[in-house]
Amino acid sequence: MSIPGRPISRRSFLTGLLASATLPAWATAVSSNPDVIVIGAGSAGLSAAQALIAQGKTVVVLEGADRIGGRAYTETETFGVPFDHGCSWVMGDRNLPYAKMAREWGYDLLPHASAGDAFFVNQHRATPAENRQYGAAWDAVEGALHKAGQKGLDVPASTVIPSNMDYSGIAQTWMGPMDWAVDFKDLSTMDVHKYGTIYTNYMVRQGYGNVVARMGSALPVQLSTPATRIKWDNKGSYRRNACW
Repeated sequence: MSIPGRPISRRSFLTGLLASATLPAWATAVSSNPDVIVIGAGSAGLSAAQALIAQGKTVVVLEGADRIGGRAYTETETFGVPFDHGCSWVMGDRNLPYAKMAREWGYDLLPHASAGDAFFVNQHRATPAENRQYGAAWDAVEGALHKAGQKGLDVPASTVIPSNMDYSGIAQTWMGPMDWAVDFKDLSTMDVHKYGTIYTNYMVRQGYGNVVARMGSALPVQLSTPATRIKWDNKGSYRRNACW
């Protein structure tokens, strides 16, 4: 959608094309001498390529594997239905790009925030008192992370959380490995703080990995090309099928 009286910029035009995975030939072709080489066709590498192309740069994305997506990987052979081996739900702010793409492409987004859980202590379902302790532990851990972020601290989450608090390990499991795919020793307090409020939280019936793969299919990606070294200068050119 354009604003009356305001010309459409090249950047805005390309951003719209990238969201719909329809790029002009010059943006999708694998250049023999690109401005930038991006290593890795996971979500971060694909997003970097998108941003660079929107600035008018020629880009090549080198991927060592034989597929696009990195940790985002959907397959159907194991269970007979789409199954995500890596990232499994689309979670973030209201304008999350992957959620927008999935809707535009006709994927089914299933609410994930309403999924229930069951908290057990030893061999019994948690009592109301134990649930209150768990809730208090969650609030204490989450509060400690945001407090550190507000102070501008970019430190491991494990260094700021309260110690010797019952059930805090469960909260750490949800916030660390489940939400961020890392343990608390590798989780940045600043990342958690800047992430903000979660408004979008869906699983994709057809597979999150398939959404990422479709987005990347419109970009200049060269598969099965592992990067073995990086040479920091402006001499020479990229050679197709060569390892860098």
